[in-house]
Amino acid sequence: MTDTAKQTRQLRAALLREQRELRAANRAMAVVLESPEHLSRAEVANVLGNWLDPRGVDFHAFRRKREEDYLHPRLWRYWRTVPARGRIGVYVNGWYTGTLLANDGPRLSEEDTEHLARLRLLEGQLMREGVSVLKLWLTRSAIAQHQAIEKARPDNGGHWQAEPTDEQLLAHRDTLVQRADILMDHTNAPTGWLSVDCDDPVERDLTVGRLLLKAMREARETDPEIDAPSSDRLTKETPAPLSELCTHPSLSKADYKAQLNAELDRLKHLTWKAFDAGRSPVLVFEGFDAAGKGGVIRRMLQGIDARLVSVVPIGAPNSEELRYPYLWRFWREIPRAGDTAIFDRSWYGRVLVE
Repeated sequence: MTDTAKQTRQLRAALLREQRELRAANRAMAVVLESPEHLSRAEVANVLGNWLDPRGVDFHAFRRKREEDYLHPRLWRYWRTVPARGRIGVYVNGWYTGTLLANDGPRLSEEDTEHLARLRLLEGQLMREGVSVLKLWLTRSAIAQHQAIEKARPDNGGHWQAEPTDEQLLAHRDTLVQRADILMDHTNAPTGWLSVDCDDPVERDLTVGRLLLKAMREARETDPEIDAPSSDRLTKETPAPLSELCTHPSLSKADYKAQLNAELDRLKHLTWKAFDAGRSPVLVFEGFDAAGKGGVIRRMLQGIDARLVSVVPIGAPNSEELRYPYLWRFWREIPRAGDTAIFDRSWYGRVLVE
């Protein structure tokens, strides 16, 4: 057995042991693979699929957006796939790929910059919820990239099939590399990028395996409450305290019914206007038990077309929901574009109830 083969065998055994330890520690990990070309990501993902226990790994390759993706916020499809506790999620085409490969020249647009800021917040949230994030930047020279495309053509019997877009990306390689440098500068926090040279497949695989092994060990030793980065805090004007609210009726029953009917009619027009504009109102009701949340929601539904609205009752998280980051169960209920969602209790429950 050669020295390289021995190193590979030992590394694979160590990865399997550490994967079991990660599961026992009830920790999750997201491995983000990025590169200005497709094949290196596919090759690394397939190696990880062979080296790790596939029963504990989920692979995600976001390609063209589906109708459901366009009808929800941009981060919706990523939040829905975050790994559960004890599992590893490998993002072959992850949340950076669309911005990186956009054919907009070497510089980032203002919209791109805002999206990257949201991704930094996303990663910070994941890390605070016990999901460690490993970001690997895969690099390959132009010559090696061309050779990989030729080898991966269907008639050459390669394991990974080349696509027409691979040649397009090679043709725009210089622009994409410049764009990649800017993207990494914007997203080197809260967790930094680790670069992997992919020209030599054997050294590439060993490097990726060692980085993943180290990251899994660190994940088990990290306390999310202490070691995770703090988020950017949004400061808003503090609303009036509840003690200042008027709790005594100030309308007669007749005036109340007249105003209620007028407001319900206005609500009907506003929800249809939101539907036509593709906007998604989310109405959140919080309060003590028996405070009247259910009654208010029932009255509101008299003014909203049933085809446009969903009511989401929120209770204590069940055993499945407890395996995911806290916001996962709420992101699943985000309404489609144009629809209205009414939350009977919400994500504030962790503070108010749980």
